Order: sequence, then C-alpha cells, then structure tokens
Amino acid sequence: MLAGFAVNRVIQKDLFSINVSCAVVTILLSVYTELALKIAKQWERAVVLRLGRFHRLKGPGMFFIIPIVEGIAQVVDMRIRSTDFNSESTLTKDTVPVNAAKHYESNPVAMHLRGMNMLFEGLKEKGSVIIVPSSALETMNLGAIGGLAALSQVDSEKDRRESSTP
Repeated sequence: MLAGFAVNRVIQKDLFSINVSCAVVTILLSVYTELALKIAKQWERAVVLRLGRFHRLKGPGMFFIIPIVEGIAQVVDMRIRSTDFNSESTLTKDTVPVNAAKHYESNPVAMHLRGMNMLFEGLKEKGSVIIVPSSALETMNLGAIGGLAALSQVDSEKDRRESSTP
C-alpha cells in the first residue's frame, strides 16, 4: 500500500489527489499479496496442492502460493509428543510390580494379558505408533491364549452338563 501511495504521488505530483488506475492496481496487488502470503510455524509443514494434486511441502517460515491455483490442504504438526506413564513402586525384569507379580506368578495367561494391556495403553493416544519386535509377540504366545480360553470354556460347559445330569 505504501508503494502504491508513493507511485500515486509521483504520477499526480500532488499528495492529496488520487490517480484512480494507480489506486485500483495498488488495492488489487495488496489483496493478491495477502492471499498469496502464508506463514508456517517452526514445528509445522504445509501441504501445498496445485490444481488438486500434491505439489510440495512448505515451511517453516514465510512462503507464497498462487491463489486459486494452489491451496494449503493441511498443516502437519512435526512436534514429538510423549506420554506419561504412572510409576510403580518396584518393577521386575518383565516390568511387573513386585507386589499387582505374586498374582501373576501362577497364572501365565494373566501375564500375557498385562503385556497386551501395556501395548494398548501406549497405542490409545491418537496418532501413536509403537514398534513391537516379533520376539515379543512370540513370547506373548497370542495363538495359545485364544486356545486356552476356548479350552476353559469347553471344560466349564462340560462340568455344567455333568452337574445337571443325574
């Protein structure tokens, strides 16, 4: 806008009279600049689409887009977020509290369920990713848990039938 006023003064050679064409051009350029100028924060990246297709990632800082032809589809937050876990008094090698451990000592299925619950607690945050080595899945013996559950259900139904039959 200031540059437009300066050009107007040079053209008109008067501070108070306005050249209409110069004013229109100045207003159009200022509106175009306002639509084209974008700013991304230090931890953000802007996804720029040109005519609906991915064109580039921009940011951090100031950048320009071509209005109408380009647009910002989404601003991606690049910050790393951490999740707090409640501390336990003393943990065993398998990250089980020494005391919630006496209960797990005689029941390996409960220990596997605790391991799966720890994975669930880590994944329930939106956008979380946990990399689990395949050896951890093998030690959890996930296929055997389903088999044990089915076996206990069959045994309980068998016991129920035997107790109801004279």
